[in-house]
Amino acid sequence: MQVYPFLSNVWPRFRSECVGARLVIVGAGAPPDVRDLDGRDGIDVRGFVEDLEAVLREIDVCVMQLLA
Repeated sequence: MQVYPFLSNVWPRFRSECVGARLVIVGAGAPPDVRDLDGRDGIDVRGFVEDLEAVLREIDVCVMQLLA
């Protein structure tokens, strides 16, 4: 897996404290190593979604990757 600091460092620590937490990953073009995480450790990889607002209504916290 490529280096994804949130997935490799933050999410496991967060999940150990909040066992029932879910991580929903949305966005077209997720690399295969990220898609392979779907269904593991509370991770739901959805890819492109038609209605992002519907997804945002499901969640309590949003984390975004910002590219410079």
